[in-house]
Amino acid sequence: MCEQNDDTVEINNTDYFESYGQLSVHELMLKDKPRTLAYMEAIQKNQHLFKDKIIMDVGAGTGILSIFAAKSGAKRVFAVEASNIAHTARKIISDNGLSDVITVLDERVEDIQELPFGVRQVDVIISEWMGFYLLHESMLNSVLFARDKWMSPNGTMFPSHANIYAAPCDMRELFNDTVGFWQDVYGVNMSAVIPDVVSNLLSKPYVGIVKQNRLLSKPVHIHSIDCNKISISDLQTLTNSSVYQVCKVGVLHGFCLWFDVIFSSTLGGETVVLHTGPDHPETHWKQTVILLPQSFDVSEEDAIPVTITMDSSQDNHRHYELSLEFGE
Repeated sequence: MCEQNDDTVEINNTDYFESYGQLSVHELMLKDKPRTLAYMEAIQKNQHLFKDKIIMDVGAGTGILSIFAAKSGAKRVFAVEASNIAHTARKIISDNGLSDVITVLDERVEDIQELPFGVRQVDVIISEWMGFYLLHESMLNSVLFARDKWMSPNGTMFPSHANIYAAPCDMRELFNDTVGFWQDVYGVNMSAVIPDVVSNLLSKPYVGIVKQNRLLSKPVHIHSIDCNKISISDLQTLTNSSVYQVCKVGVLHGFCLWFDVIFSSTLGGETVVLHTGPDHPETHWKQTVILLPQSFDVSEEDAIPVTITMDSSQDNHRHYELSLEFGE
């Protein structure tokens, strides 16, 4: 596999952090109630992990998770945020009277040489690192870097685990909306553009809401991640081969991916799960669909052997290339 040169990595990092400097991005995430409330519930119901402890919040954004931790009794919180939103986070933290507990570090976690106040280790690392289909953006690499450098041997990762699921899906509504529209536009036949529309639709994974009734089989668990143990190298390529048992008649257009993350600790407490699947309330991650170049009919009890591979992109280390292959 080819390696990126330093200039390419720096460009990717610059674009990434500039995007997270936009307040609208953080507004979208904060308005995602299942996401934000899951973190708040996990912290509040496990205050024994936070009270009088040292916390690191990787990718702190506006500082909301750092504030939850401080309100749960944390002795000190380091809010690490490399985008320009760090200045806003510092003001929000001050306005809430928490500047004596929360310290904003406006740099990449990989660039931190020493923690303030002579701190050498942290007890808990919290982060909302997830992207589409869990791994898009690859912020998890930075969280694992922080774990390996700063977390104490008995420390806690929050969230601690993650799972990725997949299921074949019928996407007729999507194709009707995006392709069928051009057949009659206010009485004008514009079907000449359909090949380009289809080509564009199939050129990348589709991110959108997939209804539960559009799934053609029960979900298959394709990957598990233990944030306490997994290494960055383990995330370079993830491959799963499974057989999907079709449970209804339909048209197979692709395979739908989603994830959940789990907040738990070996130190005890209450487990909280954040779900992003079609059978749970909508989140800003929605679902990701790998669309097939050609659809085909399926019937009940059909068995579909499929291998799904996620490869860290050679062009942008924050992205993954998704591929799908039929057959065992």
